[in-house]
Amino acid sequence: MKRDLFFKSLRSNECTLFGNSLGANQVIGIEGILDAFQTHGNGHVKVLAYALATAYHETAKSMTPVKETVYPYHKNQNPSDAEVTRRLDNWAAKIGRTSNIYWRPDSRTGKAYFARGHMGLTWFKNYLTSSKDAGVDLTTNPDAMLKPLISGRVLFKGLMYGRWNGAGKGIEHYLVQDGSDDLKNARRTVNVTDEWLLIGNYYKAFLMALRASGDMDVTLPIDVPDVHEPVDVS
Repeated sequence: MKRDLFFKSLRSNECTLFGNSLGANQVIGIEGILDAFQTHGNGHVKVLAYALATAYHETAKSMTPVKETVYPYHKNQNPSDAEVTRRLDNWAAKIGRTSNIYWRPDSRTGKAYFARGHMGLTWFKNYLTSSKDAGVDLTTNPDAMLKPLISGRVLFKGLMYGRWNGAGKGIEHYLVQDGSDDLKNARRTVNVTDEWLLIGNYYKAFLMALRASGDMDVTLPIDVPDVHEPVDVS
């Protein structure tokens, strides 16, 4: 793909995602996803479009991997883990939530596994199983998920292998290469069917912009081996 044409399309009047302009951090976040797709994607434009749509929704359009409870308008974009835990405890108390408390420090590591990244990765188990894809031990360094490239790697492998889908089906079970997309159930690869229609519209917008940038489906390998050794992305 030609990235300059892709970004030009995102900024065009035909695309309503970003209102004709992109901030520097939005560009950095998108570049991280595009870079991750080159090594951890499968070359299929629909997969990339859905990953971008997921990131757009889960980061409130910032395209930047963030900690849970942090939004683009907050002054403090990197609160301590203790502060995030406090916020989530307060929220849980208000709504009476007493189960599925995933955000408190784990007794094995002392780290808190609240949502981080483009997709909001949670729970120790998911950080553990995603470490191989990330190329970093996410159980000891969960904040590595705040790096766009690492978060992008985890995003693609999670979508493609159905790691967050209760049915264990990957994104291409729902977004077939030749045929109609099942956008409602495609959302199950991230978070059941929550806001599926809204995210489906984002997907269509990103797909249009990607197709304007060149033929994605023939430029990248279909299968890419997992990363086995940690890599430096600092």
